[in-house]
Order: sequence, then structure tokens, then C-alpha cells
Amino acid sequence: MNFLRSFITLVFMLITAYSQNSAQVTAVNYTEFQIGNSNDSHTTRAGWYDQFNINYSANPFSFGLRIENYTSSDNENGYSSLSQRYIEIREDAFRVRLGNFYNIFGNGISQRSFDLPGVILEDLGIFSRYTPTRDLNGILLEYSLSSSQITLLRGTPVESTISPSSNFDIFSQKDRRSGIIEGAEIEYNFSDFLGLGSSYLHLIPDKGEENEIFSFSLNLKSNFFSAVHKIDGLYIDIEGELSNRDRNILTDGLRVTPDNPHALYLALNMDYKNLSLSSEFKDYLSYNLGVNDPPSLVKEHSYVLLNRNTHVLLPQDEMGYQIELSYFYSKFTTLTTNLSFARNNIFPYNTDFSERFYEVSHKFSDDLKGTLYFVNSKDEFNSITKRISFGSAWDINLNHNTSTTLDIALQEAERDYEFYLKKDDVSRSLEISKHKNLYMSLSFGRSGLFSAGLVTERSTDLLDTDRRSTIDFIETSARWWTSINLSFELGMKHHVRIFAGKRRGGPACTAGTCYELLPFEGLEINITSRL
Repeated sequence: MNFLRSFITLVFMLITAYSQNSAQVTAVNYTEFQIGNSNDSHTTRAGWYDQFNINYSANPFSFGLRIENYTSSDNENGYSSLSQRYIEIREDAFRVRLGNFYNIFGNGISQRSFDLPGVILEDLGIFSRYTPTRDLNGILLEYSLSSSQITLLRGTPVESTISPSSNFDIFSQKDRRSGIIEGAEIEYNFSDFLGLGSSYLHLIPDKGEENEIFSFSLNLKSNFFSAVHKIDGLYIDIEGELSNRDRNILTDGLRVTPDNPHALYLALNMDYKNLSLSSEFKDYLSYNLGVNDPPSLVKEHSYVLLNRNTHVLLPQDEMGYQIELSYFYSKFTTLTTNLSFARNNIFPYNTDFSERFYEVSHKFSDDLKGTLYFVNSKDEFNSITKRISFGSAWDINLNHNTSTTLDIALQEAERDYEFYLKKDDVSRSLEISKHKNLYMSLSFGRSGLFSAGLVTERSTDLLDTDRRSTIDFIETSARWWTSINLSFELGMKHHVRIFAGKRRGGPACTAGTCYELLPFEGLEINITSRL
């Protein structure tokens, strides 16, 4: 595979050399080396994952490739694949792309494909490393004008929750791809006042029933409200999308009923002087399509403990809202509160997620910034009936280029597997348990050169204290995870990250997409290189 990568790079550079002056080749390579054990296993294994992306562009043409490779000391879980390739033509208002591509219809309610650069996961079944990319392989057509855009697509989706198999042919991903999706979308903007959109999606699985999805969106922009009544300093934006599945909208119309698969999304954003408000509402029923990714309406936190507790959207049946209010008390102080709620009716009883988040940030000087936050939440789907979190983050600039960051968070939670029963119900068979989590991070860095950090976590949660490799008993004593994290910039093109120690597993979210990280103990080296 290294030979193939070198050969492809040489071919691209030769093409550029003999092309017009505007031709350009860009390449990005992600490499990760691990040695240690995952998921608390006793087995120590070494693995090497490499992802190489190269793109060539010279108006009006561009094309590119992605090569992925994983080698393991187990000699059973490795693979090599040409996982993406495309050719694209852009000419004035037209765009045609053949091969792999990403796209989103509306707010992602009916269709959204995406990439998560830098995220590398491990398949629990075979301990194989991979990137959870969800793209389409087919054809994409776009026609864009100043006020409108038409999109047509047809392609095969990929199952991004499993690792490529070692027996994949290098030029094929057919084992991970199945079915066909085809669709169209039209968007139109009326003089920056009003935006309208409509899309159609046809899902054709290899087995099972086909599905048709019709979606309509509306966006009232701030200029619309200013034309009605102008208020200095006021900005308002209202957006909505309604989607129905497997319904004849010409005869039956659009509906939101308990027995009709649907998705309804509404959003309001408003800024007025020192006040900023954003609010969203969702109502999803039978919309776990596999190729979509509707807005989750839950705040995505940058704080590690809170990010791990993010509610994962269940679009088969979920209703809820999110409201966030920020007040800029002065140019130095910001107050933020976020209220999130989601209700699922998947079991015979409802499961609720709720979170009340409060944060105050203050800039004491150019060299010192601090943040305090408090969170009260519950997540009944995961049997968490009460969770209190509070923490603090500080940024200290030692000089113009050197800084230190400190992050401390504490959390107390209550888990009740029978939360739907009253506490004095005699039919109860499981005890209510309580646990605590601690997170601490201290880092020191110099801009553009390096950073070094120490991270430690502690938990008494039985789901984490129990070592998965032991089946005879459940460990209950508090567990610690401590690691050293180093980061280096080698010139302008290479970035190196080194992890050594123990890392706690659990959910994590990036760009609105959540995934599961396995616990790891050992050494990990990541290198990102750009050509």
C-alpha cells in the first residue's frame, strides 16, 4: 500500500507539471500507531492505521482518491482499500461529480452524509481501527444561480459503524455498501427575505420495502422582519422543515400525527443588543432512515465530562426542544444558560432526557480568563435519574506566545434501572446506585510549537470500574485513568500528537455526531501531514 500511495502521488504531481499553471495538488495523510490493550482486555496488540487523501484540481476539472490501510499484530484484522475516488467538473453554474461525495438535504432530516476528520474508532468485534465516514458513491448534479439551486443525486450509502473487512478487494467497498438512494432538492431565495426548499428522497434497499420521503422547508430571514417593522440592533431568523415518509402528499397532504411517520423541526435565532437567544423544537417519528442525521437539539459541550453525557438522538420516536440564552453583561463577562429536553416513547414507558446548563465566563485581563459552570441533568434512557455537574476552566497567558490551561470538573449521578417504578414499589428488584466522576486537565503550550498536558479521571460508576476482561466478579473500587498528552508542530506541514497512559472510554460527540470510544491503555502516536 505504501508503494501504491507513492505511485499515485507521483502520477498526480506529473499531471500537475504538465498541466496549466492553475493546476494544484493537495494531499493529507493521517497516521495512527497504537500499542496496548483496548476495552480492558489482557491482550496487548500493536496496530497501524493510515489514511491518505490526494486531490488534483485544474479548472474546470478535479479528481481525488482516499486510501485506507490498517495493519495489526493479530494478522487477522488488517485491510487495505481504495475507499474513495471521484472526478468532478465545475463550469459556471454547473457541478457534476462522479464517485464518492457528501451532501445534505435541508437540515439533514431526510439525508445527510458527512466526514469526521481526525476521528478514528475501533470495531469492538474485531478490534480494527477505521474512520467513521458516511458518504455516497454515485453521481451528484448541481445547478446554482444567485437565488436558487437544484441538486440531483443517486448513490450507494456506506455502513459507517463497522470496520472494513480484511477480505475487501482494493477497488471495491461493496460489502459495506448496500441499497441505492436517489433524490432531488430545490432551494429558492427571494431577495434575502424568504428562503423556500423542497426535497424528495427514494430509498431502495437490497432487501425490504422501499421508502419515499418528501420534505419542505421555510426560512424567514431578518430582512423580512425589518421590512415589517425595523428595530435598531434586532436580528431575527426563523426556520422550519416538515417531512413525511411513505405518504401521498398530493392526496393526503402533509401531516404530523401519532400514526404517521414524520419529522418536524423549528428554529428561532434572535440577537438584540447584549442579548442572544436561540431556540429549537423537534418532533421525529419513524425517521431512523440510516442515511439521515436530523438536528439533535442538545448542546454539544467542549467540556469532556459534559460531552460524554450528550444525549444521542433516537429519531425513531423523539420529541423535544432546546433553548439557549446568552447575555453579554460587559465586554468582559458573558452569562449563558441552556435548557434541553427530549422525550422518547420507544419502550412501554416514556424516557426523558433533560439538561439545565448555566455558565459564566469572565476575562479578568488579557492574560487571565476563567469560566464556571453548573449542570443539572437526567437521562432516563440510560437509567440516569439525577446528575449534577460543576466545573471550572482557566486560561493563563504567561507571555505573548505561551499559555497554561486548567480544567477541573466534578460530577455526581444516580442510576436507577427501574426509574419507571415508584421507589416504594414492592416489585422493585434492582437497587438504586450512586457514583461520582472527576476530571482534571493541566496543559502548557507555546503557540505554533508544542503543548504538553496531564489528564486524570476518576470514577466510581460500576459501568467503568468493572473490568470487561474479568467475568467472575464485578470490581467496585474507584478507578483512575491518567495520561500524558504531547503535541508538536514540525514545520508548517506536520502535526504530531502522542498519548501515553490510560484513557477512559464512553460516548463522545463531534460536529453533532456521536460515537463510542473504547477504553485504552498504552501508547498512541498520531501524525497529520499536509503536502
